[in-house]
Amino acid sequence: MIAGITTTPNRTEYLNNVILQLIPYVRRIYLFNDIKMSGHWANTMSMYDYVLKKAEKDEPVLTCTDDILFTKNWFNKFENIHKEFNHHTYTLFSAKPHTARLNKSILGIHKKNLYDQAVVFINQGDLIQRLNNWINNENELDKRITSKKHFDVAVQEYYISNNIEWVLVIPNLVDHIGKNSTLKHKIGSSYTFKYD
Repeated sequence: MIAGITTTPNRTEYLNNVILQLIPYVRRIYLFNDIKMSGHWANTMSMYDYVLKKAEKDEPVLTCTDDILFTKNWFNKFENIHKEFNHHTYTLFSAKPHTARLNKSILGIHKKNLYDQAVVFINQGDLIQRLNNWINNENELDKRITSKKHFDVAVQEYYISNNIEWVLVIPNLVDHIGKNSTLKHKIGSSYTFKYD
């Protein structure tokens, strides 16, 4: 597994902890620090494009933000889920209340449940090219996408529009612990995360 983390110079208080939680399980970590403050969209898209192309065949790529907390043994739990589903996309976090009613991971199209806090992609090296082609050819994009602020919404809408399923991991293997969103909105915490 390799990992890519997005961060900004003014919010690195959680970064060391995220890196420490990754080191035992990943062969390489790529840090995308938005020093020029080019924005969430540009930084996240650059990270996705770079790290997804760096992966070897069938190698999981974790893309995440700098303000998350992993459950204990998260990697082993992920491996077990991947053995069960053998899929190409897994979202490890959701802040939606309805997920508390779910008792296991599910494959499907989960509207408003593909968060960039922690997603694992496998064999998706051309995802950004496909996404950009879709955006350039789509006539009626949601304002959240065309405003180029919410990159994870663009990825989610691309998946939905193309009927591409992903695995919503329940219980979540990651929780969002950050308080200051670079986009000035409240993300919230997971309803299913358990540290132990």
